[in-house]
Parts: sequence; C-alpha cells; structure tokens
Amino acid sequence: QDDGRKEGGDDCTATRAFTRSVPKSVAVWRLLVEALVAGPDSAERAAGATSPFPQGSNVRSVVLRDGTLTVDFNERLQNVGGSCAATAIRESVTQTLRRLPTIRRLVITAGGSEGLALQP
Repeated sequence: QDDGRKEGGDDCTATRAFTRSVPKSVAVWRLLVEALVAGPDSAERAAGATSPFPQGSNVRSVVLRDGTLTVDFNERLQNVGGSCAATAIRESVTQTLRRLPTIRRLVITAGGSEGLALQP
C-alpha cells in the first residue's frame, strides 16, 4: 500500500492497490499483513509506492475469532511519529484486509494493547 502522501498534498487516507501473488494458506491474512510491513518490492517502489511502517515494525500475531481479526504488531507501532503516519498505517492494513469475506471487524493492537496502538 501507498503511504497516502501525494505531491503537494497530505491526504493520509489515500491508498493505491498493488497486486501480488501469495501462496494459498489458511493464514492468508497474516501473509498479507507481513507483506505490508515488509514494504514495497522493487517494481512497486519504481511505481511510486512507499511504506508508512516505521523501521523495526513487525507482526507479533494475527488471530481470527468469531469474525474479528486482531492484528498485533510489536511495540514499535505504539508511537509512530505523527497522526498522518498513524492514519496511513491504519488505512493500509484496513484496505488490504477488508475484502476478506470472513472478517467482519478489524482490531489493531501494538504490544498487545489496542489503546496504545498507532499513537501519534
């Protein structure tokens, strides 16, 4: 996903889709989130993609229970360096996972805490 920033503007909610092939797996949602954190590949970077995730970010767990998908990142995502960065990360994860039919609700946590996740 794109970090949402456009030349001459600061639209933190804007994302662009990039298509990737991923292996079929029960844990496809985890593969998708890990691909987001890893950032764009060389072709995506050449097309202008950047990553909103701060250096040192990683996925601790991804759990689906009763239609609620909880994505827990490490503590690096407790303070992301500004409201635009927090919004860009949240939009990147949400836009990537919202099309999966089994997910009715998405919860993002960092270090196990929803309240501390993605604080500016």
